[in-house]
Amino acid sequence: MHFDVKTNSAVIDQTFENIVSKDPELIIDLGDTLMLGECINSDMANQAFSVQQRLKPLQGIPMYLVTGNHDGEMGFMPNKQAQAQMVRNEYFPNHSANGNTETANYYAVKEGGSLFIVLDAYSALAEPRNGWNDTLGAEQYMWLEEVLEESDEENKFVFIHNLLGGKRNERRGGVSIAHLYEWGGENAHGEEEFKEYRPDFAMPIHSLLVEHQVDAVFHGHDHLYAVEEKDDVLYVAVPQPGTERKTTRGAVEKGYFGDVIYPSAGFINLLISEDAVVGQYLPF
Repeated sequence: MHFDVKTNSAVIDQTFENIVSKDPELIIDLGDTLMLGECINSDMANQAFSVQQRLKPLQGIPMYLVTGNHDGEMGFMPNKQAQAQMVRNEYFPNHSANGNTETANYYAVKEGGSLFIVLDAYSALAEPRNGWNDTLGAEQYMWLEEVLEESDEENKFVFIHNLLGGKRNERRGGVSIAHLYEWGGENAHGEEEFKEYRPDFAMPIHSLLVEHQVDAVFHGHDHLYAVEEKDDVLYVAVPQPGTERKTTRGAVEKGYFGDVIYPSAGFINLLISEDAVVGQYLPF
């Protein structure tokens, strides 16, 4: 949601109204919502309270948060990470509902025969920032593998702020970077290096999702709406709900080349029935 100067209050309020009109069973937000990384520690509680107030139009709808790069929970900044996590859990306890008891940063939610898996791209992030230092970490990877192996849900969806690795350490793109590093196993030159860098992991993340028939990966970070496909897994970039951006300028630079690319703002509504899953992009 990016509650900062990039958000237009009128636009996001209208988006909230549109969300409520759909009477959703739950909301999953793709990160950069609390923006605690932009605060000094003493200001974090004030910022979290402010965001809590801005989200009042959605009160009563279960909301699950994904950790974004502006949310202050970078693994290479442990002091700030601990403070940000403590503040987030205090103001948004729903984040850990139905989740992993060890951490609220990644968890799974089961609802109506569907499995919603929230992943954390930042808690295990190490410096220097290169492709192979982008990682879920062994604990989260093993947890993901176990959740998928034990799942008997018909529909499986993964939510993460951005894919691991990517161009120029900016973590931009969807399918265009899904072959890289921990996510796909190759280095920037197309050489397979997964076993060298992840000897204890069974396979790259994308291969794991394919093996367990995950339907879609929803990711944020790039502030546009795009739908792509790789090995029968949909990769869906979600829009920023409160921006006035009306063009897709910069999409190619971020690694998007497909036919389905639209600017923000808006949200995605998933209609899940026994017969089908339909994703609707509902622009502002």
